[in-house]
Amino acid sequence: ERIGALGFSMGGEVLLGASGANPEITAIVTDGATRRSTEELTALPSERSLVRSFTARVMYAAVRVFTWETPPDPLLEEMSRTESTAFLFVAAGKNELEVAFNELFAEALGDRATLWVVNDVEHTGAYTRDPDEYERRLLDFFEDHLQGTEQTAP
Repeated sequence: ERIGALGFSMGGEVLLGASGANPEITAIVTDGATRRSTEELTALPSERSLVRSFTARVMYAAVRVFTWETPPDPLLEEMSRTESTAFLFVAAGKNELEVAFNELFAEALGDRATLWVVNDVEHTGAYTRDPDEYERRLLDFFEDHLQGTEQTAP
């Protein structure tokens, strides 16, 4: 009846992108998700400067040229398409850009989002820093958003 999902880095971005078309995913945890297009990159004021984001812009342009694919819809747009999905964003405290994107996501989604910034870790390093706390937080989140009241037959 309810589906929960966990994605790391690009896998998390895939889940966030799929959330709008798959409202049956009622709880999503991402660890290290950030952005997947120039449009998303420039959603952060700090990244609008060409000097600051040159490499990422070249990468996204190259993908478009070599694949003939248009960029996907922005992650925030996808996440906003469903009102039934809850999100837990895990961000590495040593990665300024990762923290900024996850703060943006959490702020935009309001009560449906929880942000956990793990200090002193690199990208997707939260689990290795404290596996017990990581497990507890994820299990609590999934239990809160996946357990429902049992239906009894009439």
